[in-house]
Amino acid sequence: MDMDPLTAALAFLAALGLGALLWLALGWLLLPVGARRRVHVELEAGPSLEQDLRGLRWLAASGLLCSEITVLGAGLLPAERAETLRLLAAWPEVSLREEPPEERAE
Repeated sequence: MDMDPLTAALAFLAALGLGALLWLALGWLLLPVGARRRVHVELEAGPSLEQDLRGLRWLAASGLLCSEITVLGAGLLPAERAETLRLLAAWPEVSLREEPPEERAE
């Protein structure tokens, strides 16, 4: 039984679409349910701050992260402070904490 190219292409696209739907359904089923609790994320200002903030904002936008984001700003050099304030102006949901972090007992 010969299949014309148009029918073969449509069958391939239908199978590809069904596979994509199954992939999305599996991903939705595997999302952690208990991850909806609120956490607090603290980042230290440094060279990777912008990439860290972009990643956390992407997670928050996708619904995988529900948290407050705080940048620790104690002991920043003037150039680092200017860069941190520039990033915070662009992303108002991120806050700056000036005091040093508390010492943790180990």
